[in-house]
Amino acid sequence: MNKNRLTLNVLDSISKKINKSNSLNSNNKVLILITGSFFELDEKIKELKRLKGNNIDISLGFSFMAEKILDINNIIDSLNPLKVYREEDIFNIHNIIKDYSKIVVPNITINTISKVSLGMVDSFVSNLIWSFLYMNKEVYIDFTSLKTYMGEPCKNAEIDTMIDDYTSKVKKMGGLEIEKGNYLEKIFYGENMSGKIDSLNKVITERDIMNYSNTNKFILVPKGTILTPLAKDRAKERGIEIKIET
Repeated sequence: MNKNRLTLNVLDSISKKINKSNSLNSNNKVLILITGSFFELDEKIKELKRLKGNNIDISLGFSFMAEKILDINNIIDSLNPLKVYREEDIFNIHNIIKDYSKIVVPNITINTISKVSLGMVDSFVSNLIWSFLYMNKEVYIDFTSLKTYMGEPCKNAEIDTMIDDYTSKVKKMGGLEIEKGNYLEKIFYGENMSGKIDSLNKVITERDIMNYSNTNKFILVPKGTILTPLAKDRAKERGIEIKIET
């Protein structure tokens, strides 16, 4: 091998290492934490796939109970994550915090939210959520799974109040609420910074743009949507970026 070829190979190797390092430190890296709740999980997995479709890299973290009762291999195959973390990674929390800009919890359980609200960090998922909140990093939580246990809604008023108290406490600590149907908008564009237009005929008019408040800086529209010239002009006038969902 001549010297020029050897030099090029060395430079290529260095470049790959740098690119890999940059990828690991990307602000678009999200860690999804899965707990032991089945509630609407298949639908939420589909919702999480939308993140990948918009150039957001994701990794997965599973609680001890999730590993025991969920088909985690199917979840991993569906989302094809960069990395997979498990309960034993509780000893690697410090490095995980550095590697990810935000975490998403699509199916939080009573066990997890009670621990976080009380500062009990004796498990991987509760420790990670608490640590991100403690460091004032973004934590997105779908709280809807708290209202169903073993497939049944709560019929005890006192327990229902307790759940609401835990939820309120975690929100005050900085937890950001997401719901099925708005994961991408809340996580990718930020709280109160985006709108979404779903149009049956996929034609966005000036009226559609005017229906959104000035606080919306982005509007997400389905792929294949047609924007009328007046809609484009009005969006430009109001400083609104129109993003096509991929």
